[in-house]
Amino acid sequence: MRTTDDLPAFSLACQYLDGAACTRYQDWRPSVCGDYFCHVQKRARKGLITEEEAFAMIGRAHNLINDVKSALPSDLLIAKARHEFKRLAAKQPDLTPEEASFVVKMFVLERFLDAEFRGPKRSHLPAASVASAES
Repeated sequence: MRTTDDLPAFSLACQYLDGAACTRYQDWRPSVCGDYFCHVQKRARKGLITEEEAFAMIGRAHNLINDVKSALPSDLLIAKARHEFKRLAAKQPDLTPEEASFVVKMFVLERFLDAEFRGPKRSHLPAASVASAES
């Protein structure tokens, strides 16, 4: 698999990734990790956003992740949240209030990550979902 910049990338999720956090960051990690730049980093490097704006986006992402974690069943790890989101979104409108709360929080997180961190070519939400949510 290759990135949008045609660089090599992993096709499977990293076993050291816990949600959005690297559990190996302070220790040894593969060189590809150090070479990866998200959309926020790329925009900051080009001077399109300030460092303060970049850190604000990171802070917002952490807050949204914590919102999702608070809505997850206690036995479900954040790394599995996307699978649960897809399963429950397909189940609608027969969701419990707790499930509906999780789906909304997960949608908001995914939409934010798509817009600010992944960039337009790496979206995790279908374009129809994003367009209907914005109208």
